[in-house]
Amino acid sequence: MAGTTSLELEIINLHREGHGLDYVCQELYSKYDRVDALNYAEINNLAHFLQLAGRFDLIKKFFLTCVLKNKLGVFPIGLLADIYLKVTAHTLLESDLEFFEHHIQYAVQSGAPLEETILQSEFLNSISLRAKKIATDYKAQYVEKRKQQKKQLIEQLNKFKVYNLSDQEEQTLQQIIKLYPDDVEVKLLQQAHLEKKADIILNRINVRHSVSKKDLSRYNRPEESKSRDEFAKSLVQLAQKIKLQDPEQLYNLAVLAFQLELFETALGFINDSPPTLARDWLKAEILLEGNRFLDLLKHLDDLEKDNKLSDSESVYGATYLKALAYHGLGQTNAGLQLLEQIAHVHPNYRSTDALIIEWKNS
Repeated sequence: MAGTTSLELEIINLHREGHGLDYVCQELYSKYDRVDALNYAEINNLAHFLQLAGRFDLIKKFFLTCVLKNKLGVFPIGLLADIYLKVTAHTLLESDLEFFEHHIQYAVQSGAPLEETILQSEFLNSISLRAKKIATDYKAQYVEKRKQQKKQLIEQLNKFKVYNLSDQEEQTLQQIIKLYPDDVEVKLLQQAHLEKKADIILNRINVRHSVSKKDLSRYNRPEESKSRDEFAKSLVQLAQKIKLQDPEQLYNLAVLAFQLELFETALGFINDSPPTLARDWLKAEILLEGNRFLDLLKHLDDLEKDNKLSDSESVYGATYLKALAYHGLGQTNAGLQLLEQIAHVHPNYRSTDALIIEWKNS
């Protein structure tokens, strides 16, 4: 008994033998016309193939075959509507309406999965109250199902947040975004998640720059330097594969390189990763920690030009980073002015007061 794959193979084989489309259609119809135990997949697939081939005459014959074999309940009624439109050019008789109503009722009562073909036929929905009700009910059920699915996923996401399971939280959020890309609530969840990541990065910056830099002399030892170089090369090789297979993972690879203080390597990864708000903030931190102060200022200016600093928290964060960049360039007075601007409207923002005192006394 032929299934979907079998039908496709038959079509390919007949085509390779040099037969034309009409011959292929006739050959397939003749074969299935002789089969007694037809199932839904076989009937549906052959009927759709004949429809695509424009052989409505064979579809009508195949329909009669299904009637004779008591398989009418698994025939795609929507295709009958297409045949009707081709033959009658939209001329509607009362007998035609009765015909479609009868077969739609039969299809529904048979329990066969025919709702899809009925829904796809605008003609059936326009002439049949039964078909229209099926379409309306199906759409309502689909909307409710999607609503419940989204609710369950968001509940799962919140549970992962409570238990601080960041990996599971990230995976669940990406699943929600994929399923509901245009949903306003999902966009807000995504934005909140990105801002949370950005906030973590900025907090890390604040901690690093509110205390003295740790002693990195151990990395000056030849054996440590060689080991770091070899590890950086292995990361670059891994990134080349990830870039082709799963470029979104480059962000995580950049985080790893950054944590190991391989700043130039991390910068290369983050530049190749897909654009996101979290990516922009991580790049800012990499540039800062790598002493790429001029590049950091340019990066922040680009974010402003692209209107990516759309809320007050982002503006404060960018201004704070600019201040650190100016300080790194030796322009401490310019940095102080920026910190004082923040402190004026947002006192104690990320320990700006402590930095102001430290810079004034340095």
